[in-house]
Amino acid sequence: MTDPIEEFYDEGYELVMGTGLVGLYWRFIHRQLNKYVEFSSDTSILEIGAGHGQHFNQTNPISRSYFETDIRKSMGYDIEFEVSDLNLLGRNKRLLNGEDLSVIPTESFDVVLSTCVIAHLDNPASALVEWRRVLKVGGKLVFYVPCEPGLFLRFTRYFSTRIKFNRIGVCQKDINDLEHRNHFSYLRLLILKTLGREGLKEIRYPFRGFPWDLNHFSIFVVTK
Repeated sequence: MTDPIEEFYDEGYELVMGTGLVGLYWRFIHRQLNKYVEFSSDTSILEIGAGHGQHFNQTNPISRSYFETDIRKSMGYDIEFEVSDLNLLGRNKRLLNGEDLSVIPTESFDVVLSTCVIAHLDNPASALVEWRRVLKVGGKLVFYVPCEPGLFLRFTRYFSTRIKFNRIGVCQKDINDLEHRNHFSYLRLLILKTLGREGLKEIRYPFRGFPWDLNHFSIFVVTK
C-alpha cells in the first residue's frame, strides 16, 4: 500500500512548492538562508533534508564539498554516509537521518543547513545537538522554522498553496497536521534551551518586529 505522505513528497511537492509565485517565494527563502554564511572554495557544507535538491539548485553555493542528505531512498538517497566520504569534493547525495549523525566525526563541517526539517522530527532536541556537534569551531548552523500554526501563515496558505494542493487532490491541512508536528513556540523554546543564546540569532520574516504568530517563518543562525 502506498504511503500518501511519501507519495506527495515524491510526486506532488515540486508541483505545489516549486512552481509559480509559491516557487518564487521558496527561491527567496533559500537565498535568505545563504545570506548569513560566507562561502568559499574551502567551505564544507552539510544539508539536512535536502529533498529534491532545491536549495543547491536555487543557490548553487561556492564550496569545496556539498553533501545533500535525506532519509528518503525514493529520492535517490540510496548510498549511506560513511566517514571516508568526508574526503570527497563537489556535490554528493547520501542517506542520513537528521536526528542521528553519529557516523560523522565532531567538527567536520563549516556549514550545516536545513529547511523546514526540524518541524517534522520526532526528536528535534537530539537533532539540534547533533547539528551543532558536527560543526567546526567558527562554523555556522543555519535553519528554517515555519511559524506553525501561526495566524498569518494559515491565512496566506488559504489563498495560495491550499489551492494548488486541491488541484492535485491533496488536503493541505492534513499534510501540515501530520508532518509539522512541532509547533513554532515549542521549537523556539527548545532551540534556546538546547543551544543557548550565545552565538544565536533569530530573523523573522516578513515582519521582523512582529510576534511569531504574525509571521511566516524564522531563520535561526548559530555560530559555534
